[in-house]
Amino acid sequence: PGDTSAGAGVEVVNLADVAVTKSDNPGPVLAGGVLTYTLVVTNNGPSLARGVRVTDNLPAQVVFQSAVPAQSSGPNPLIWALGDMQPGAVRTLTVVVRVAQNAAIGTITNTVVVGTITPDPVIGNNSDDEPTQIVKPILTLDKRSTDINGGALEPRDILRYTLVLTNSGNTAATGTVVTDSIPANTTYVPGRATTTQGTVSGPNPLLWTLGTVAPNGVVIMTFDVTVNAAPNGTAIYNAATVDAVETQPVVDDDTTTPISTTTGVAVEKVILS
Repeated sequence: PGDTSAGAGVEVVNLADVAVTKSDNPGPVLAGGVLTYTLVVTNNGPSLARGVRVTDNLPAQVVFQSAVPAQSSGPNPLIWALGDMQPGAVRTLTVVVRVAQNAAIGTITNTVVVGTITPDPVIGNNSDDEPTQIVKPILTLDKRSTDINGGALEPRDILRYTLVLTNSGNTAATGTVVTDSIPANTTYVPGRATTTQGTVSGPNPLLWTLGTVAPNGVVIMTFDVTVNAAPNGTAIYNAATVDAVETQPVVDDDTTTPISTTTGVAVEKVILS
């Protein structure tokens, strides 16, 4: 007799679990510094993943520099059309960005997403957020002058300048240097420049080599000058500059004008930091 059994059809469903992870280097990163993201895309199978596509949304505080392999479009968002990936296949993508010099202290987040045309049974690993802390020193220089002789400022008076440097940022400032030229119409008093950290040389300009100024660190510097004889109404102008490896110049103006009723000498102090 013939075979009377009935066959049942079996539908084959292709599934591909694609996943993505992201890491950063360095972390934390200095404002103005270079940051590298590494993206790892994996097909965990069990089937071929067709039309794999990666999208990377860069934080607003960074500027795109390069990508390996080169992106299909971008730079924000960056998109890679990776094509098909066999089960077990791994692709590594590298993105280099530069953090803006003026980026605020805080945390930036980079989000990457991967997708495939093939049905994906696990969607929880299709995206990854990578937080990175931004650190920076914030240097401020506050300068004050004092007439040691008291009263109105007159020729032959001793004028003492006090400079207070503060790092209110969340990381150290390295290679910190403060420069101050002796004001016109004054004469430096030899041996009367001091600092609570580092060394001072000079005398014109005076150069304080402070090295590393830690977060919340404070350095106090002083120097004395003698006021020279000058025509009535003459102003004494002073400018100080602070610089460090990690910082940009910030201008801080400080002006006072104690006028002598007998000589008309004025004092004007400006800080360039």
